[in-house]
Amino acid sequence: MKLKGAEFTVSGPNGFKEVVTTDKDGVASLENLQWGTYKVQETKAPEGYNLNNEVQNIQITSASVGQIQSLIFNDTQVLGKLNIIKTGKDGVKLEGAEFDVTGPNGFNKIVTTNKDGVASLDSLQWGTYTVKEVKAPQGYLLDSSSKIININSTDVEKIQSLSFEDVRMTGSLEVTKLGKDGVKLAGAEFQITGENNFNKVIITNKNGIASLNNLPWGTYEVKEIKAPLGYKLSDKTQSITINSEDVSQVQNLTFNDAQILGQLNITKIGKNGVKLEGAQFTISGPNGFNKVVTTNKDGIASLDNLQWGTYTIKETKAPLGYNLNSNDYTVKIDSNNANVSQNIVIADGQITGSIKITKEGANKEKLAGATFDVTGPNGFNRAITTGKDGNVSISGLAWGTYTIKEIIAPQGYLVSKEEQKVVIDSSNVSKLQDVIFTDNKILGKINITKTNMDGTKKLAGATFDVTGPNGFNKVVTTDKEGAVSLTGLAWGTYEVKEIKAPNGYNLNDKVQTVTINSENAKMINYLTFKDSLIVTNKIVNHNVTNNKLNNKQNNKQTKDNVKNKEVNKDISNNINNTNTNINNSSESPKTGDESELPIVLVLLGAVIGLVVINRKQNKDKAKL
Repeated sequence: MKLKGAEFTVSGPNGFKEVVTTDKDGVASLENLQWGTYKVQETKAPEGYNLNNEVQNIQITSASVGQIQSLIFNDTQVLGKLNIIKTGKDGVKLEGAEFDVTGPNGFNKIVTTNKDGVASLDSLQWGTYTVKEVKAPQGYLLDSSSKIININSTDVEKIQSLSFEDVRMTGSLEVTKLGKDGVKLAGAEFQITGENNFNKVIITNKNGIASLNNLPWGTYEVKEIKAPLGYKLSDKTQSITINSEDVSQVQNLTFNDAQILGQLNITKIGKNGVKLEGAQFTISGPNGFNKVVTTNKDGIASLDNLQWGTYTIKETKAPLGYNLNSNDYTVKIDSNNANVSQNIVIADGQITGSIKITKEGANKEKLAGATFDVTGPNGFNRAITTGKDGNVSISGLAWGTYTIKEIIAPQGYLVSKEEQKVVIDSSNVSKLQDVIFTDNKILGKINITKTNMDGTKKLAGATFDVTGPNGFNKVVTTDKEGAVSLTGLAWGTYEVKEIKAPNGYNLNDKVQTVTINSENAKMINYLTFKDSLIVTNKIVNHNVTNNKLNNKQNNKQTKDNVKNKEVNKDISNNINNTNTNINNSSESPKTGDESELPIVLVLLGAVIGLVVINRKQNKDKAKL
């Protein structure tokens, strides 16, 4: 290749010295040179070429003077230099960037930046070179662009520079939230703070992981600000530093949270929500948990520090006076409710009370038919009656005070004026409450009345001997009303016998009996004794045979009866041709007794009528 611009210094005889420069054809000429020896030396190489230090001589003599003397100088090209500069943010020089450089004649070389961020290539042939980053410095992103540079004569003597600026890789953070037994926890919130007022909140997902990307280089603090449901907040603060050495790796932090242990309150209530002390509950749960708790005076039994899981609650002992609740209750403690107390209210039904009422007599005999009015709480009112065993029971009674009052006594007994009260409460509800009422018998009454035979006249002065049970014996006399009463008589059979008749009357030898019992004790037992008058003139018995009555005798008898003013009461029963016995066995009124005069007149009329009829019959027979 012909080179323009090469300068040569030519020195020769007689102090000859001249500088010539090659033209575009690479030729520099000198003419009219004196004979002699000349030295030719390149003193300036063409642009892009190395100076040839060789000194060449020519000699011009008579033999060569007619010929052109030629000298050839071969210059070598100046080889190019290339500096590849790698910088990062804020112009920081980056070591370790690798570049692939390709060029003319199959040139290919990998160069790496040094600590000054420079990768150099020299002795580069003239031509076009392509430079591409194939490996970024640690912590930086690879620059995917290619850059081109030409090395030629005009610039080969200068160091060619190419600059590549890489962007830092941003960091990534992954926070893992673990609970008991390594379980992954969702819902934990973490606050990440860093340089340049960096502040961000991230929340763990269902896999227990919260991620944060594109973190600039620097130091970050990570703190839990909200725990997952059911867990305690961690008071630990952790930090990470993101730089070139680890920016390409995900920074992992793990936080372990402790479970919030559960609390269980069992409230035991009775009727109307009253709190019940002394109920025992057996609680079984996870991992063999088993514990017995008892309600306090406020009706509450508490358990705390309960591991998560399902618990079964069973009442194993009821409070005094209450029925055991046979139901099983379950409570599940987990992340959703561990931070609040689990409250279960278990109601027990009161054991209802029973009352047994026994009705007795004075001698402990059991009495049927006694009716009692039972009143109690909440308007309770019921009437119950004793059976044949003298007992009556009432059950299903709510707690409270009951008043028992007899309203109907058994037959023959007095109603008890006593009111009895029974209190049913927790201390005695399981026992039958016994109440005994003792009734006194109604004592009997006997009323003895003394009259004449037709009962029209009450007779005073009759004396009676009354005997009865348990040696009872009493003598009583009728008053002016013809009556005498006995009261306060014990139950039993009484005999009443007249032992003295009123003046002018025959003694009635009939013994009458009265039995006083439950059926009649309330009533007055009336006895009537009728006495006949004592007859002052003897009345002769007459036999009326074959229907033939002596009219004369009948008339005489009638006259005698009228004269004596005594008539036998039973004469009307002796009319049908039967034997009539008019004697002292009939109770006849006393002679002169004006109160019996109408009866006497009636009887007299009847006798006269009979006499008349008899006479007529005799006449009829005589005619025959």
